[in-house]
Order: sequence, then structure tokens, then C-alpha cells
Amino acid sequence: AVVVLCGVLAGCNRSAGQPPASQQAQAPPLAAALPDSARSLLGWLPADNGVPGWLRAGQPRHFGPGTLWEHIDGAAETYLGFGFEELVTVDYTNAATGLQVTVDLYRMSDAVGAFGIYAQETNPAAEFLAVGAEGYLNGTALNLWAGSCYAKLTSGKDHPSLAAALRALAADIGTRIGADAKRPVQFDRFPTVGLVAHSFKVVPKDV
Repeated sequence: AVVVLCGVLAGCNRSAGQPPASQQAQAPPLAAALPDSARSLLGWLPADNGVPGWLRAGQPRHFGPGTLWEHIDGAAETYLGFGFEELVTVDYTNAATGLQVTVDLYRMSDAVGAFGIYAQETNPAAEFLAVGAEGYLNGTALNLWAGSCYAKLTSGKDHPSLAAALRALAADIGTRIGADAKRPVQFDRFPTVGLVAHSFKVVPKDV
């Protein structure tokens, strides 16, 4: 049987704590223009050569509830419904392969909201990975959730080394978020016998 988890998102609980000071120090000087909360998100993203060969390109972009439509016009309302708080997006380049990967790191109000939007966009046929609390690789994209964060890694072109690169970047993000990369405790209240894998869903409103 497919189990459905209905969660009502409320409040402003930031379950993922501040990254260690050593990680915050790796953020480039241009991060000073970001709000304090956004700088903490930036600290959870790979630094230059944090994953060998990958460097940040350009300035990080920051979006809040009132500006999210500028980045994902047409999908913003869905994210807001799951408790979206802020987004930091950063481009990475690899000179050896010529690849570019964009990392979008969303902070939601809590882990239920982060899982909810992740599950909303999950492709059941994708390859699921043990990164963060969970992730999946699908073509030129890798999505993961960890604590109150949802990360999307995408590339504009395929390459023989892209899958390995996406895995490495995602693993670095999951490690930086660290101990807060837990699934919501509500999941533990459902029976496990007969449970269909990856079938949990969240409905962030009155059904």
C-alpha cells in the first residue's frame, strides 16, 4: 500500500543549524552582500576546490518569498505552499571538462516542508542515493533534501563525467549540513511492513 503523509507546515523553525565557523570562513568576500541567513546557506555549499576541480563562478544570487518568482516563475507558489523561506543559487565550473553546474539551495520552514517539495518533484524511476537524508540522480540533475534544506544540482549538458561530479558535489553538501540531515519523525509512526519505497508524500493544506 502507498502511504500518504499529510503535514501542515507552520512557524519558522530553522532546523538546520549554523555551519561550523571554519566552513563559513570559506565563503568568498562577495558573500558579505548577502543577508546573514543567506550566508549560512552559502556555508553549506562547496567552497572553491572543496570538490577538486570545481570553482564558484560569478556571484551567488539570493531570493526570498517576494522574489522567488524571478528564479522559478510558475513554480514559486508551490514552493511557498511548502514553507519556502529563502534560496541561494551558485554556479560552479570545471576547467578540465568545461562543465557548469548550478546549485540551488532552498531553506524551507522545517524538514517536513523540505521533504515535501523534494517528494513533489521526485521521479520514482530515478536512481536514489544516500546523500543528505536522501537524493536521486536523473539525467543531468541531482536533487537531495537534508533537514530543512532542499538542494537541486543541474547542468545544461551531459558529459561522461557529469554523474560522478554531481554525486561528489551533492555528497559535499550533505556532509556540510551534517547531523541535521534527518527525515521528519512523522515517518517513523507508519508501519514498515508492505511500505512502498519512496512513496511518502506531504500535502501542505487541508485535504
